Amino acid sequence: MIFLSKNAAARARQKSVLVHGVEYKIRTEFWRWINYGHLREKEEQPPPERYGDFYAGKPPGDAAAGIAELDRFWIDRQLLPDTRHCEKSDVATWDWDVDGEYICAEFLKVYGIDLETENDMHWHRFLALWRAILIDINGIMSARQHRSDDERGDGDTYDRVMEKQRDAWWLDGTKPAKRASGAKRKR
Repeated sequence: MIFLSKNAAARARQKSVLVHGVEYKIRTEFWRWINYGHLREKEEQPPPERYGDFYAGKPPGDAAAGIAELDRFWIDRQLLPDTRHCEKSDVATWDWDVDGEYICAEFLKVYGIDLETENDMHWHRFLALWRAILIDINGIMSARQHRSDDERGDGDTYDRVMEKQRDAWWLDGTKPAKRASGAKRKR
């Protein structure tokens, strides 16, 4: 997760993990974490000879706990979308290797970043930029503002899809968009 805080401790957590209460500096380059993902796909754990590749110094003695923290860093769970409201699919829509040239082209087109020459971009920054490419922020805001009987809708099918999107991207502590006045929902 990217911390926009000026708090030094929050920013430091972007470059280290805690294993049994001890802070360990890690390597954060995006390409390294794509490789980590490949290792995790092939094996349950990175082999001992590769485990240390992800730490900037000596890795933790407890390899299982160290790998668990590396996994937490790698996955970089986000609060939104709320996956309870998302449809699950077992269809892979992209692959780092197969789609590498398209991913590079999209980063260059959208951000002006040449991933082939970029070596130091933090993994979480890379993920944030990649996620923004995958999910247009305007679509998120539109889903949050949707009203079920809005004139923009083309009937219940559109409304249900938008309601699922709104629920998935909902910000806690905010009020939902209200239905058009006087309109009743047909089910």
